[in-house]
Amino acid sequence: MAMLEQKGMRYSRIEFKASEYRQIPHETWCFPDPLYFLSDGYYNLSNTDRLRARLQLFYRKNLYIMNNNGARNVALEKGKQDAEWTLPWDGNCFLESSGWDDLYQTLLSTEAKYVTVPMVRLTTYPNVHPRILNKVNATEEPQIAFHASSEQIFDESYPYGHIPKAELLQRLQSPGRWLSWGGDARKLGLSCPRQTIAIDRDANARRDVSAGWVSRLPSGHATLEVGEGASIERWRARAEGTIKFLMDVDIHLQQRTFSDPVFYDLSVLQQQSLALQRESPVLLQRILRLLLSEANKAVNRGPFSVMYKKLVAPGGDKHDYFHVPPYYWPQVNEKNETYFVRKDGQRHPAAVLYSLESAPYDRSSLQRMFVDTTICALAWFFTGNRTFADHGALLLKTFFVRVGTRMNPHMQYAQYTNRASSSGIIEMKDLYYFLDAARLLERSKALDKKNALHFKSWLRKYLKWLLKSELGRKEMVAANNHGIYFDLQTASIAAYLEERTSLLEAIARAQTRIPFHFTPKGEQPEELVRPTSRHYTNFNLLGWVHMAVLAHKFGAPIWQIKTFEGSSIQKAVQLHFKQALNWPYPDRGSFDVERFEVLRWLVRIPDFSNTEMYAEEEMYSVKPNLHHHDGVQPFWNLGLSFKNLPR
Repeated sequence: MAMLEQKGMRYSRIEFKASEYRQIPHETWCFPDPLYFLSDGYYNLSNTDRLRARLQLFYRKNLYIMNNNGARNVALEKGKQDAEWTLPWDGNCFLESSGWDDLYQTLLSTEAKYVTVPMVRLTTYPNVHPRILNKVNATEEPQIAFHASSEQIFDESYPYGHIPKAELLQRLQSPGRWLSWGGDARKLGLSCPRQTIAIDRDANARRDVSAGWVSRLPSGHATLEVGEGASIERWRARAEGTIKFLMDVDIHLQQRTFSDPVFYDLSVLQQQSLALQRESPVLLQRILRLLLSEANKAVNRGPFSVMYKKLVAPGGDKHDYFHVPPYYWPQVNEKNETYFVRKDGQRHPAAVLYSLESAPYDRSSLQRMFVDTTICALAWFFTGNRTFADHGALLLKTFFVRVGTRMNPHMQYAQYTNRASSSGIIEMKDLYYFLDAARLLERSKALDKKNALHFKSWLRKYLKWLLKSELGRKEMVAANNHGIYFDLQTASIAAYLEERTSLLEAIARAQTRIPFHFTPKGEQPEELVRPTSRHYTNFNLLGWVHMAVLAHKFGAPIWQIKTFEGSSIQKAVQLHFKQALNWPYPDRGSFDVERFEVLRWLVRIPDFSNTEMYAEEEMYSVKPNLHHHDGVQPFWNLGLSFKNLPR
């Protein structure tokens, strides 16, 4: 634009408003199945059609930021004000003089309102005089010239990459293979909104004439320009590029990178560190003293490994994670055969964290490793003491990297009875904050590049198992809290690995779950039927809040989504707080009421509790560690950003 202004050229600017763009969610409502991204219908698609579906998620984001046909229409409107003919063409078109002369003569003499200009795709820049080029190979999707009296415009509901220009060529009945192009919505059976333009789409009369020819300058990839399969490869490259670009914009607007911690916000940690150097506030100093106390205990524990348990999983490999289900109790029948009886709400002693009965299994070791690694990483950040970072890295490497002690990358025997259960996958739920600890350890250099790569290799294998295995697919479609914690786990791994496709799919799955987890009143039907309903509604909401934070960091505002029926995460949180201290549902067992306070600070919306929001320092008066079973990250009030979720 500076160059245009320097040359005294006029131009039209279509303003991009980041505040508007941030409000645009992914488009999940137009797919044939409300739970499309959890269904076999999606996972059985070809790779190309799955890419089409992912691109469709960005439908409204694409319309807003790429604004392909919107920009064409602005150019068309401006052109009609000043000229008899307007050429709102693609930016990389090149006109050779003979092609222009033919077009120009036609524009002077035709009575048609639309002139289509055949196009040839160049594979290299011509190294000969351009007059040698000719119209013979100009068979690609043409450009269009509009007379000032023309009535048709581009349909702005067709975004970039979704036949935006071809749709108008179809209305003009301009002959060519584009007449049969259906667009992604038609291919996938989608019911996405489309702008209605007052024209007869079934008219047989051709509305255009053809004249001249134009060259499309090369992309630098000859295989995308001409030859067998070029059109589909060109579409694929465009679709992948569009998704990457839009995700990059989302991340840029959040002023973050993939390497930044998600839940322990780096800028807040830095601010808190500076505040501690100034010896204020007092409550924050108390939190730091407690952190260092816990870190000193942690460096005297571990390392932990699946190899250190007393029992071996049924598969016979001690590297396999092994644990019993929490609510299934073994019984023996008259044939001396063991079977299991479910007693919901009555936790088996071996499933109680850190109990003596849990020692033969892996659950307590896994949790201790998650917590201690995180505490050590935080202690290093605030003190710079390498002892903490080294011990945190040792814990991580022992459990996930070193050949002799690492866990196999699956949860086949988690919550195992006499058969495998998908429910055990939730025991890895705290990866969401543990991966922030790994990011901090990478910053400290205690987790060096070689071991970080080995850890990421383990995570890739585990993520593949989650998404491809029978148990993983079963857990993916769980209707209760297991479903959202599956999404949180896979999204956290994908974000750490910078695997955009898996991250996008996890966010899409979470978004589609909203009306199935929450009624329009905010109730949680799957959790309220549990005998410990207060625990499970709080636990489920915590998973949703963490998922909303992660999605928000990567440009998906699921926290703000309200479904057509009226369901939303916010309404569920509001109802939960309203009922917190006078719980109206059957509930047995103890419950730590400070879990409500922690959740309130995580969402930072004071109206839900009908009280004034405390000063930020008051956050440090709430205890920093809850029971490790509850899914709250250790020292949750460190690195907590008030920008995690929009107000």
